[in-house]
Amino acid sequence: ALAKRAFGALMGVRDAFIEHFAEDNLGYGPGPIMGREKWQSRPAAPFKLEWSPEAGEIAASGDFGYTFGPWQLRSPDAPEAPPAAGHFFSIWERDTQGRFRNVLDHGIDHALAPLATEAVRRGPPAAKARAARLSPAATNTRLQSLLTADRELARAVATATGVSARKTVASDDIAWLRNGSLPTYGPAAAPSDGAIDAQQLASLRIAASGDLAMSTGWNGDATKAAVYVRVWRHDGRAWQLVVDYLQIPPAS
Repeated sequence: ALAKRAFGALMGVRDAFIEHFAEDNLGYGPGPIMGREKWQSRPAAPFKLEWSPEAGEIAASGDFGYTFGPWQLRSPDAPEAPPAAGHFFSIWERDTQGRFRNVLDHGIDHALAPLATEAVRRGPPAAKARAARLSPAATNTRLQSLLTADRELARAVATATGVSARKTVASDDIAWLRNGSLPTYGPAAAPSDGAIDAQQLASLRIAASGDLAMSTGWNGDATKAAVYVRVWRHDGRAWQLVVDYLQIPPAS
């Protein structure tokens, strides 16, 4: 499994994140920051955080993947009160010891939803054998094409054509993650976010097999920060968008 169920409940929220975050975990506050260092600077808090992955995907090389699913946060000061709830969205990479580490962690808020009891594997059928790593030259070519796809989409979403641009690059099974609602699926469910300020790229990550990747960035506005995270799947010809997360400031 890419993630341990309810580790926040078992270890304590702060210690759990520090334990599972990679050294180079990327967070936002409001611009890009080192996420693990942010959690290390926080005092321990007696909250109970539970989550469970309901869906995930892993690259053919087995070194990169993502999970998302419902979370619930309860305060011991009000154990009978309805918990805060939403969906988490995590990106994972294997470290040099072969352990999956969280390299980026975000989430959305919505009404209470039950924790998942099992996770669905997303993406194409599992390969019969581990895919070979791409050569350095092939990896660079694939990475450059990912950069192009991400920047073209960023330019489009800064205009009124954003919804149609997302649909054009979306996979048939795309998951949309937005505050206020459960995940929605499919190109037809593309949300109408309105024009988003030009998005600055903060990080690209790609699997050794070159079939799964992540891009993330923000709009550069510390007063009204908008953060995006996109997971891309390469079908052998082009990159397709498979998870689209956008955190935008509430309308004033």
